Amino acid sequence: MTGNGNPVGAYEYKFYSDEDQADQNAYLNFEGVDSCIYLWLNGEFVGYSSVSHVTHEFDISDYIQSGENLLQALVFKWSAGSYLEDQDKFRMSGIFRDVYILYRPETHIVDYVINHELNDSLDKAEIQVDLEWNEEAEKSIIDSAIIEVVNPRNDELIKEFSFERVSKTGGIFDKDKLDWVNAQFLRNQDINVLREEASEELIKAGLITEDFAKENKEYMEVLIDTLKDNISLMTELPEKARFIFEELPLADETKEFLEGDNAENAKVLANAIEEELASVDEITLDYAKTFMKSIQKKTGIKGKNLYMPVRAMISFSVHGPEMDRILYLLGKEKIFKRLDKFK
Repeated sequence: MTGNGNPVGAYEYKFYSDEDQADQNAYLNFEGVDSCIYLWLNGEFVGYSSVSHVTHEFDISDYIQSGENLLQALVFKWSAGSYLEDQDKFRMSGIFRDVYILYRPETHIVDYVINHELNDSLDKAEIQVDLEWNEEAEKSIIDSAIIEVVNPRNDELIKEFSFERVSKTGGIFDKDKLDWVNAQFLRNQDINVLREEASEELIKAGLITEDFAKENKEYMEVLIDTLKDNISLMTELPEKARFIFEELPLADETKEFLEGDNAENAKVLANAIEEELASVDEITLDYAKTFMKSIQKKTGIKGKNLYMPVRAMISFSVHGPEMDRILYLLGKEKIFKRLDKFK
């Protein structure tokens, strides 16, 4: 199921429990779920868990019943765990390892800690085992023990050990990979959600108003669809979109297409663009797709000598989104204003 940009898988499974297991505690285990799971048993919500490559264990003792049981689960592709784990892998979401029930007696161990201390000659060790019992366990149960271990072969073990065999590589946090994950998430997000998030960022940056965002939903959708491939975080959008709303200084690589020997070429193109735009009431996406061909026919200018100067004059850069999108997003008035200095 999709709809909000976060695909979700719905699972349903019926199983039977014997009456002779009713006096034991039941624990449902999922050995691998990517990236998070919401679980119901017999219509009752059992719990939530994330972290995809470890076992998720749910205590279902209060929910399981003798006879038929209905197990239901929702598994989401994206969760906080997606970013906290950020494993370098294909995002094949779902239940991808074994699912089973462990039946344990009413009194049982739930956790343990083992500590040891070697003597100076490394031939003896004290091992302490601390046990944690479930809540139903009697308090009188011994929860720790100390064992003395004698190793007659310590010399052989010491000989085998070497610090050269210990890895010295520390953990690596790769921001580029995290940015890539973020970018993939944005590209696959629902356009309505993206529009709302983009509007918030652009309003915060002072580039648009709340009224503009509400009254120009289609425009906002085209804007985010045009620029989303160039950002990893929505907070980067205002800087990428700034050329649409504000006039920016020309970069050095841009100036070469508009000044010196190319100044006359830029002037011819500016006049041709103004003449062409004067023939329409507004720039639609369909019209924008044929615009550059019309300018090419009017001027006879082609290729790099056509596209680079036009981009530079109206967007202040020779690189960027598709020209038809730029024309639509800028509109006639802004384009006229930006061309004035080159005519």
